[in-house]
Order: sequence, then C-alpha cells, then structure tokens
Amino acid sequence: MYKILLCWRYLLTRFIALASVISVMLGVATMIVVNAVMLGFTSEMKDRIQGILAIFYMIVIEKQKDIGILKALGASSGGVMQIFLYYSLLLGTIGASLGLGLGLLMVEYIKEIATVLSYILQREVFSPEIYSFYEIPTIVDVPTVIGIITGAILIAVMSGVLPAFRAARVHPVETLRS
Repeated sequence: MYKILLCWRYLLTRFIALASVISVMLGVATMIVVNAVMLGFTSEMKDRIQGILAIFYMIVIEKQKDIGILKALGASSGGVMQIFLYYSLLLGTIGASLGLGLGLLMVEYIKEIATVLSYILQREVFSPEIYSFYEIPTIVDVPTVIGIITGAILIAVMSGVLPAFRAARVHPVETLRS
C-alpha cells in the first residue's frame, strides 16, 4: 500500500509534468487505437509502442536523482520497479478512460458534429453519394470497446516494463554523485 501512496505523492508533487505526460499518452493511445482499427496490427503498431517506451525512458532518465534518493533511503529495486509500473498503469487507465469518454461523446453527437462541419465547410460532410449511407451509423459494440480499452491499458503497462527495469537497476551512489 505504501508503494501506491508513494506513487500518488510523487504524482501530486509533479502535477504539471503529469498533465503533459498524460496529454502525450492520450495522443499516443488515440493514435494506437486508430491505427489498430484502420490498419490492423502491423509494423505501425510496433512504432507506436516504441513511442510510448521512449516517453517512459525519458521519465526514468529525468527522475534518476529521485530514484537514487529512494534507493539510498532503503527502497528495494522491486519497489522502485513497482512505482514505475503503477505509474504506467495509471497513465494508461487515464488515457484509455479519457479516450473512451471522448469517443462515446463523439458517437452520441456525431450528427450534430456533421451538421456543424457541413456548415463550416459549406458542403455535406458525409454525402450519401460517396459513402452509400443516408444516416451515420452509431453502433457501439461493448465487447469491442472493452477489448480496445484493455488493449490500450496493456500496451501502456507493457511499455513501462523496460523503463521500470532500468529504474530498478539505478545505483544510488552514482546518481547522487552526478
């Protein structure tokens, strides 16, 4: 329990950094979901996961001194690793939740959005002659949504594993000297 509280305290003290990381994670998670749906799980997916991995590596590099202090105060390598895994789980959950909320809002109000876009662009956005439908389909398949949310969270956690290993291997004396 103390690890969760330590993670929470760590996040509270760095709210601005958290907000920026969340926005990046949300953008990356959205790109992952869109690419997965439109392109399937191809080599593009590997590039997206590497992007999340790079973000977490940068967080570990930026927090080297903090990790060194934690380890100098007696935190175990497993404890430090758990902090970063909880961090990735939290970011993945927040990103997936925000993406779910925005996605469901767009599905709910797609007709109004199309009307506003048609007014702004001075042309019909979803023309029946092009798209072969007269009403915008708004079907939400719950198992698919659950699968996408679960996949986004799993990708975030899996992308946090290697940086968590790196954080766990930090030597306190070396980081405190530099």
